[in-house]
Parts: sequence; structure tokens; C-alpha cells
Amino acid sequence: MSSRQAAQPAGYKPPKEFKIAQWHNPRIRRSRFTFHYESPDEPRLVMLREKYRLDEVVEAGKDEFEKQQLLRGWVCSRWPHGWDDVVPAVNALDILAAAEQGHVFACGYYNVVFVQCCLALGWQARSLAISKQGSDFYPPWEGNIGHSVTEVWSNQYCKWILMDADTNSHYVLDGEPLGGLEMHRAWFTGDWERLERVTGEPAPRVAYDKAKDFDARHEFERFNRHYTTDYFAYLAVVMGNDLLSTGQTRETLMWCDDYTPYRIVDHNHVMSGPWTQNEDDINWTLGQAHISVRGLAEDRLKPQREVLVELETQDPWFDHFELKIGDGDWKRADGKQLTMRLADGDTLISARTVNKLGVPGHVHWVRLRWEEWPAEPFPGKMRPCY
Repeated sequence: MSSRQAAQPAGYKPPKEFKIAQWHNPRIRRSRFTFHYESPDEPRLVMLREKYRLDEVVEAGKDEFEKQQLLRGWVCSRWPHGWDDVVPAVNALDILAAAEQGHVFACGYYNVVFVQCCLALGWQARSLAISKQGSDFYPPWEGNIGHSVTEVWSNQYCKWILMDADTNSHYVLDGEPLGGLEMHRAWFTGDWERLERVTGEPAPRVAYDKAKDFDARHEFERFNRHYTTDYFAYLAVVMGNDLLSTGQTRETLMWCDDYTPYRIVDHNHVMSGPWTQNEDDINWTLGQAHISVRGLAEDRLKPQREVLVELETQDPWFDHFELKIGDGDWKRADGKQLTMRLADGDTLISARTVNKLGVPGHVHWVRLRWEEWPAEPFPGKMRPCY
């Protein structure tokens, strides 16, 4: 008899299996840098949602990603790309009102309006500042070397996804929509040639500046030479989406790696913001309900059916968790901990967050297994070592 068998107390009968059999429960990524989130109670977000009937704008979408594309197309349709500056790029309500008067704006305005419309519908969004190589110093005649785009947190894909409301497009590689850092890497590794640039309806429009006798279509042709992928050489995250309530543009967190080291000068200005090579710092996760499970038996040699399920999130607009057991209905969880008794066989526990605007997060799940030995597992034979 093995020493392990000998150590088992008389009459000890462990379960055949007491474990997590399967799981989809990715870790929560946390940034070391502070991101300043807009308040879900900001009254102008409510005004924006109601005045422009944003729920109707997205209602035809079959899932969250389709709805976000419909919203992006709506923002793109509000005005043709131009260079007016009659209002600052701060308040989506002011920008949309000016557009209704015939004014036209550039990429930064599309980005601000799209970010705030996303927030109004309960989707977290943030601004990215991107630019081409060789844009440390540049002469006035160089033309466009930078661009402003948006990343939307996708509960569907559990990642940040790039959305460009100016060109009404996003990018897909091997069937997966990409975020800004993935675009950056695709440009330098050559994968950009395999990218699919998905442009929605309506197609982007470009204004003709009569006063300056400038036809921006030629500029846009050069801008789109590589489907704008060359603009992802440098990438920086604007560390706040609270522009509407504060009027304050937050500092940018620059991404650096072997392709693009930290640069001292950016667009003829000395750099002063922070930088990082840690992907968690810029691709932190939201809308997750991370699940931890612990056994509750006081005697570790005698595991019991009871387990403690603990839930964790870092959703900035978090309201409550919801749980689903097996194929049952989603039910609001009472707090962040619960004790449950496992049935025979497998028990599937699914969890998700719900934010203060009623938007559910990404679904995490674990499949727990409890299976006892039969009364006589090996009749007439010694029980093997467990």
C-alpha cells in the first residue's frame, strides 16, 4: 500500500472529481495610470441621447458591435470632413448644432462626438492620438501627419476596438476586429496588407473650402494611401473621457516598443507626458465579472459540496452583478459573494456585470464538477490510490 493510501483516515471517501472542469474567465487587466471617466449622471449625456434619438439610431443592430457601427455611421453622416473651428472640440451638442448650420469639422470633432454618443448609450469609449513616422519635426508644407480616432470597449469581444467615425471604418484581421495597438503592430510587421478595412454606410464625404480654394479630396487620397494604417506608427491614449463635464483635455499616455522608442519631440513640441511598454497600462479591461471559487470544507481531506463564489470587476460605471446557473435565467446577484451547493455532475456558473445605464458586460463562466465514487467502485478489489 502506498504511503498516500496509508495516510487516509479510515472510512475516508473523497469525491471522484471536485474541480473546475472548464472555464472562460480571463484575468482583469489593470493600468498603473489613472483614467478619468465621465460620470454616468452627466445631464448632457442624457440630452444627447434624447435629442438625437440615439436609441433609434442603433436599434436595427443585431448585436452590440453592429449597434456601435450604426452609431459610428450616424456620426459620420452629420457633416462632411472640413476645417471649421467655430466651436471648440469639447461638447458634442455644440458641435452637432454647428454642423446643422452648415459648418464642417476635422477628425478630432468626429472623435469627440462619437466618444460622447457612445457614453450616452452606456458604452465606454476613449480617444487615441496616432501619427506617422517622421512626425517629430515637420515643415508646414508636409500636410497631414496625425489623426484622431476612437476606441470603444466591446463587451462582445472583451477588448478595445478601433472605430474611426471620420472615415466610418474599422479594421479586421482573420475575422477579428482590431484595436489600436494591434493596428500598430500590424503596420510594422507587414500584416497591414492582410487587413480588411470595413467601411460602413454612408461613405465619408469631404468638403471643398471655397475661401481657401482647397479641394480636400487630394489630401484624402494621400491620407488613405495605406488605408490610414501608416498613421498607427505612433500611438497614444488620451487618459480621460470626461471632456464634456470638465472641458479639460487629459494628458496622453504614449506607447513605446522596439518599433517606436519614446520620442523627445512630437509634432514640433517637446514631449512631457508619460510613456509605457506594458500592454496592461493601455489595454486595461472593463465590463468583466471575474469569478473565483473556493471550497468551504473545514477539513481539507473531506471536501464538501458547498463552494464560495466571489465576483470582481473594475467597471467604472458598475451597478450590479448578474448570475446564471446552467441554462437558467439571469438573476441579480446579492452582493459580490455567494455560497452554493453543487449538484451531482457539472454545474455551469455564468456571471456578468450590468452598468448604471443598464448595459451588460462580457460573460465569464466556470464549469464545476462534483462526482462521487459509486458505493462499490471495484467490487472484490482494493480501491486504487486516489
